[in-house]
Amino acid sequence: MNSICIVVVTWNRLEMLKACVAAAEKNAATADILVVDNASTDGTGEWLTSQSGINVLSLTENAGGAGGFAAGMKWAYDRGYGWMWIMDDDVVPLEGALDVLAANKCRADVIQGAKYEADGSECVFEGLVNPRTMRRRKIRVADVPKCGYVSCNVATFEGLFVSRRVVEVIGVPDASFFYGLDDLLYGYQASEKSRFIFVPRFVLKKQIDKSRANIAGRRFYSSTPQSRYYHVRNYWKVMRYLRDTGAGSWRMYTTYFYEAAKAFIITMLMEWNVKGAILVLRGVVDGIRGHGGKA
Repeated sequence: MNSICIVVVTWNRLEMLKACVAAAEKNAATADILVVDNASTDGTGEWLTSQSGINVLSLTENAGGAGGFAAGMKWAYDRGYGWMWIMDDDVVPLEGALDVLAANKCRADVIQGAKYEADGSECVFEGLVNPRTMRRRKIRVADVPKCGYVSCNVATFEGLFVSRRVVEVIGVPDASFFYGLDDLLYGYQASEKSRFIFVPRFVLKKQIDKSRANIAGRRFYSSTPQSRYYHVRNYWKVMRYLRDTGAGSWRMYTTYFYEAAKAFIITMLMEWNVKGAILVLRGVVDGIRGHGGKA
């Protein structure tokens, strides 16, 4: 058994999964691969059964990205892996990427590398959150000092490289998030207990371009009413943690109001989707009530 496990979470995106796994296998000389199948219905299970050299964890129901990562990391941790490289199925690892990450193991217990958008441009990493305001600051590759890394406190589960020592201290991601912001909280919690760095080396590339427009250098990402539901609901989970630990302040609620209002305005006034707008408002209520899991 290798000391590194590449954990890929998938749900009904077989062709992208094939591309992701094929790219991951180019790094597999120093790692084992685990695919967590979130109860896919598009032939993913059958394809995985036909493959050799890949570990498969088949969930009985769709647990969302958060549930898939939690299950996959627990599987790897329970089997003694020293490091886990976790990702969705819609990215492809670049050749030699794992060597880049492994070379930085002496520097930190949590490492995030840079990634490309589908069009080859840099996907700018929102790597620093101010817990008092919940505002995030972006880190560009060009911003990293000559030492070759910079401290951060926001993770993305598109390529997070995490040591088992972190899992020992803070556990696996909170599966109740189901989708969205689970990586933000996990990265913040990891930064409280361990060293978390961003290295300016490209290790992944996205397979799909989720951007709607690029205005004055700012990329706007597409979303759905359902994803906005999880965003405004799960925001409360993060704020509640920051409040309970004494790190947050009243200013984070002003940021939340902006995020919730933006989600509602996009859904109602730009998309004219009444049912979607109601779903967004339900996300606000469910967040206040502390609900989790699938909507």
